[in-house]
Amino acid sequence: MLRNAVHDPRLLPIDPSTPLGGLARLRAMPMADVVVDAVEGRELRVGPHVLVDFATGAYLGLDRDLRDEDVAEARRWGLRNGWSRATGSTGLTQALEQELAAALGMDAVRLSTSAALLNASAFHGLRTTRPVAIYDQDVHITVAQGIRAAYPSRDRHVFPHADLRALERLLTRLPEGPKVIAVDGIYSMRGSRAPLVELVELARAHDALLFVDDVHGFGITGPNGLGSIESVPPELRGSCALLGSFAKAASNPVAFLAYPHAEWAGVESAPALVYSGPPSNLHVAVCRRHLAAFPRYASRRERVRRASLRLHATLADRHVHTASEPGSPVVAVGVQDASAEAVVDHLYAAGILCKAALYPVVRRGDEVLRFTVTAAHTDAHILRLEEALLPVTPLLRRTR
Repeated sequence: MLRNAVHDPRLLPIDPSTPLGGLARLRAMPMADVVVDAVEGRELRVGPHVLVDFATGAYLGLDRDLRDEDVAEARRWGLRNGWSRATGSTGLTQALEQELAAALGMDAVRLSTSAALLNASAFHGLRTTRPVAIYDQDVHITVAQGIRAAYPSRDRHVFPHADLRALERLLTRLPEGPKVIAVDGIYSMRGSRAPLVELVELARAHDALLFVDDVHGFGITGPNGLGSIESVPPELRGSCALLGSFAKAASNPVAFLAYPHAEWAGVESAPALVYSGPPSNLHVAVCRRHLAAFPRYASRRERVRRASLRLHATLADRHVHTASEPGSPVVAVGVQDASAEAVVDHLYAAGILCKAALYPVVRRGDEVLRFTVTAAHTDAHILRLEEALLPVTPLLRRTR
């Protein structure tokens, strides 16, 4: 049932087979543009409904973790300094950048307010030093859009998802010279992991910088919670740029780009990193505390892993196709495109909030419902999701 007729594509002169029509279709679903009236743990009150939130990215369950010491830091520095980065930033901002760089084993870090903003801007800067861009066809949509906006069609190339042989053939065919290869650490609509070590080795062999969007890995994966970069030996990280965010793991709108000194000129040419301001000092203060605590959050990460393993096992028993890897915080359940509205309406009525990823967010044939599991989900929440999925199993994509 549509909750907002303004978003009903049947009332708009838009062909649903077009990208704009596809977006209108998504916006017409009851799980789009919800207005949350109250939050209690992972349960939301939306009008008369109480929904278990499987759409959030608050993986570590830190969304209420605000302390007096954080507020004191914000009072000391002010909520937000009013400069652009071209002018300056607070010592608090610089401290988090330096601590992040040291923790990640990277040369330098720049903070921003949004990973999407970074992806939209970073490639305009990188193009000045790396005039050819290559990206995985399933990289996050903001990465693909950022590359398409920055690079003319002759200078950008796509390779099939996670197909290293195809990538190597493409690199061999292209003229020699600096390049950038863009991938996700954990693919946001698939919940699958990129083989970063192999990708870094390919990049090094072909004068390429490996750009890794690790928004869904940072804070929730790796032995110390530092994300996908922990799988890359420290001596190879000089060939990587890492885009991360505290927003998914720790519920904080603080994003960052970590990069080697050799890429300084390209990064400093990115408009969003020069002409916009850094995040608020309150958010930076909380992030400093969370970063220091990431290694101690192993039990929270383990709860996420176990919940993911349980859901994947349940779906496998029912022969439901999942694009995600067991243990990933993203559980991507294949859905038949023609049945998507029926499944979403059923889940909403059953008290489940998730994300529908249909064309143009994903390619046709790769439609999924994305459920994110967090340390704050209880066993009862997971059971409720399993029970809600049972009646619509025939409408989901099946394993062959």
